[in-house]
Parts: sequence; C-alpha cells; structure tokens
Amino acid sequence: MLDEMTNYTIVLLVPVIASFILLVLKGKHHIKTGTPIFESSR
Repeated sequence: MLDEMTNYTIVLLVPVIASFILLVLKGKHHIKTGTPIFESSR
C-alpha cells in the first residue's frame, strides 16, 4: 500500500518539478535579457 502511494506521488510530482525547473530557467533567462517579469508579478 505504501509503495503504491509513493509511486502515485512520484508520478504526480515529476511533471510539477519539471514545470518548476522550466519556470526557473525561463526566469533566469528573463533576468539576463532585462525584462521585469518578477517585478510585475509582485
């Protein structure tokens, strides 16, 4: 039962972590280009 639960959470977390990493990479790219994406989101 616990193994099934951990497998479920891993399957659910993988795309979330992947999208989070993509957002971080995009954020760094925007910081390099100088677009105030984080200032506008605050």
